[in-house]
Amino acid sequence: MNTINNIDIFIIIFTLYNVIIGVKNGFVKSIFISFGFIIRIVATYFIYTAFSKMLFADSNIKLILKYIKDYLAKSLPNLAYTDFLDKAILILSIFIFVSIIVFIVFKILKDVTDDDTLKVSDQILGLAYGLIKSLFIMMLMVYFIDKVSDYVLTVQIKEIFANSALMSPLYTYNIFMNLFNV
Repeated sequence: MNTINNIDIFIIIFTLYNVIIGVKNGFVKSIFISFGFIIRIVATYFIYTAFSKMLFADSNIKLILKYIKDYLAKSLPNLAYTDFLDKAILILSIFIFVSIIVFIVFKILKDVTDDDTLKVSDQILGLAYGLIKSLFIMMLMVYFIDKVSDYVLTVQIKEIFANSALMSPLYTYNIFMNLFNV
């Protein structure tokens, strides 16, 4: 029979922490915290690949790039001025623009969900998101522990994992184990 051990206490604390943070932040903020950077990177990539030729041909963009390069020339005299620098400046500018747009969208959504009628729903969804996120992370950790267990873990640590009451379901119902047919 499996009993509660230190691993189980860690799993419970980790899950409770994520649930409390999910309720505190709400669903909208939790999603933007988790996926905001990825959204900005992907949006920057698509905007750059779709519009880079048009942007480099625009005279206003050329003027802005010239001002930025002149400022960089004064600040960093040893910097190599190549076409790559123009691309890097444009990509960084697009990223900043997308970040501002994402921030505005987040603020609008947060203001909408701060309404008393939607706040409870946002917190309940935040609770569910925190629970799912913690389970997802724990399953990912169990998957990696299983992959490296023969090389890294001692027999005693393997026994602690085997005797854990919560590790067994995380192992049995692990989506990563099933996904990668382990």
